[in-house]
Amino acid sequence: MITIEEKLNLFTKLIYDKIEKENESLLKKFNLEYGNLLDEKKKEFQKQAEQLRKENEKDIEKQKLQIISKAKIEEKKIILEKRKEIFDEVLDSLIVYCKNFTNNDEYKDMLLNDLNKVLKEMDSINNFEITITYKDYKRYKDVILNMFNDKNIEFNEDDDLLGGFIITDKEKNIRIDMSMKNRILNSKEIIGEKLFEALQ
Repeated sequence: MITIEEKLNLFTKLIYDKIEKENESLLKKFNLEYGNLLDEKKKEFQKQAEQLRKENEKDIEKQKLQIISKAKIEEKKIILEKRKEIFDEVLDSLIVYCKNFTNNDEYKDMLLNDLNKVLKEMDSINNFEITITYKDYKRYKDVILNMFNDKNIEFNEDDDLLGGFIITDKEKNIRIDMSMKNRILNSKEIIGEKLFEALQ
């Protein structure tokens, strides 16, 4: 004969077994439904994380290229500025050299020799306008007049020439520029090319 206590114990066991089975069933259902969802979400998050990493790498690479490009532009700018600086220094030193050169006997020989060559080329012309520096006018006026003794000469003064002369034929509008300033200007391209080669 089963006692009431045994019946209670049996009933309790049945209840526990039922609850355990139900819980196990619910747990399996939960794992089945939500476990897959969690896996999918985990994969999705991993994919997003990987995508962000790649995007960050792209951004870093893009920034790197931008920095390199900017550095190259800056480098070119610095080189161009340096070339111009050196170019200007060379021109300034040439101007100083020309001014000093006009004080030498070699300059006098060059000036008179150049005038003599021009005179031979323009022998048929009688009216000349000669532009020289004030200093050269004071020093060589009489010598030049003697060279052009059978010509009509009009003198102009222009210290911007640095030295040398500009001779103009009033009749035919022929102009020959043998000034130091013009020689420097004509040398600018060559000087620029030499500097470009030196700073490559």
